Amino acid sequence: MRPRLLGTLGACTLLPAGLAAQAPAADSLARVPASNPAALADSVGKLAQAAADLAATNAVSINFVWVLVAGFLVMFMQAGFAMVETGFTRAKNAGHTVTMNFMVYGIAMMAYWAVGFAIQAGGVSALGGLGTWDAAHLFTLKLGDHEWGLFGTKGFF
Repeated sequence: MRPRLLGTLGACTLLPAGLAAQAPAADSLARVPASNPAALADSVGKLAQAAADLAATNAVSINFVWVLVAGFLVMFMQAGFAMVETGFTRAKNAGHTVTMNFMVYGIAMMAYWAVGFAIQAGGVSALGGLGTWDAAHLFTLKLGDHEWGLFGTKGFF
């Protein structure tokens, strides 16, 4: 085997061990005597806090990976649509149809960069906020007793 492949295999085998070392010790509850409910509650609280911290650490990474996967799916969808549309045209127009489809995709990416993200998430705090909204930068519509956030008002360019 080549050294690069060995290094990759080594990293793949050591990664789960490193993740397991970060996880809270599940047997820490077994060391607490059942006759001491305060110590047991404290140990359960520490274990729950460690699990919550580990989940919060991965939340931003999971969101970034999801956004990348969704973007890749949109790119493949555009290529598939170009192939479908090209199949419905005559052979002499196939090159023009494919070129037009990919140019439209590029123009749409520039338009999203210029105004789309601001409309989509202009009221969101830093790093997407993970669900938190900054109401000062959100265009809202009041219907009844509830204000409905429609789109963000900052972030253009």
